[in-house]
Amino acid sequence: MYLAMTMEGKTLASKVSQRFELCKYLLVVETSDLSINVIENKADLSEENLARKVIEFGCEGIITGGLNPAAFDVLADAYITRYSGVGHSGTEALKLLEKRKLELIKTVDGSDGCGREHQQL
Repeated sequence: MYLAMTMEGKTLASKVSQRFELCKYLLVVETSDLSINVIENKADLSEENLARKVIEFGCEGIITGGLNPAAFDVLADAYITRYSGVGHSGTEALKLLEKRKLELIKTVDGSDGCGREHQQL
């Protein structure tokens, strides 16, 4: 399985970035052997295009920090599972994911609700 991680450095020893769009690197990890593809988050790469990179690599999930609405929508529309890994190294976050101890990022604001008002019919 491929898993994306927004990171401050090029290795799994680096910390997960606080914000998706501000990450220095996007790591695409093959979880079966921990091989890594490194994508530098250059200034000309928009947050939507960075989110599309996750899809292009066929990732099933992403470990990241906060997401802005544009990136969240791209990832959610592609059914990419979003996990919060802030405060952990990549290695720690992968271990926590394996134990199912990373929080899901369900909404743009990080809450458990849908964040929208709905009309009842």
